[in-house]
Amino acid sequence: MKFDPLKTSEELANLEIDNIPFFAGARKKTLMKDVVLIKKFQNLEFNEFKSSNDWIEQLKDEQKSLLGEFNEYYFGKCNIGLSVEELFSKIQDYTLRMTKLKMIFEPTYYHSIYEKKDSKIKYDKVKIVWIDNNWVKHKNITRSYGHTGEESFIPSVIKFLIENEKLRHVKEDKIVIDNKTYKFDVTVEINHEDWVFEVKRRPKVEFIKDMVRFDLWEIYKKEYKI
Repeated sequence: MKFDPLKTSEELANLEIDNIPFFAGARKKTLMKDVVLIKKFQNLEFNEFKSSNDWIEQLKDEQKSLLGEFNEYYFGKCNIGLSVEELFSKIQDYTLRMTKLKMIFEPTYYHSIYEKKDSKIKYDKVKIVWIDNNWVKHKNITRSYGHTGEESFIPSVIKFLIENEKLRHVKEDKIVIDNKTYKFDVTVEINHEDWVFEVKRRPKVEFIKDMVRFDLWEIYKKEYKI
């Protein structure tokens, strides 16, 4: 297997990912105090809930950390008491890991529509490309990201929140202040407190791409015990 560690590290260093949230969350009691805050919240300019967006920052931190480790090893420690075989093996390991991280930033996947035979409901289905430790790429990872169509975007985001944050008591809700009603996409219970969430509508394809990244990041963390 031919590999170019310096080219791989340079390519990884140039990759970026926008941390544009699909949603914002706030304590219901916080919003009940301020109408201006509600409007900011509805525009996703105010967010008390950070947890489900943390993975993007973790991904960026891993990018910075891994590049730093590789550069220190390649340019600073390569010639200190190691055999050629040991040097080659270590550099190959770094290159493979950087390659996997690149595949999270720029995922390759194949999107198709799956229809259940009994209900005739159509779902967005993807086959995700990943690389194993022998440098073999495969498409064994299959995921479903909700019903097809843009109208399924909000339910898909809510499903992501429920599954990854173990949220309970999901329901639609509203706040009434000065006889004016403010509706929100969903209300949940977190640590015995009511939280409301507002989902920002974006093209479903963008959501699918970010969810592919998220799923690959989870696989990457397990492989490298992060």
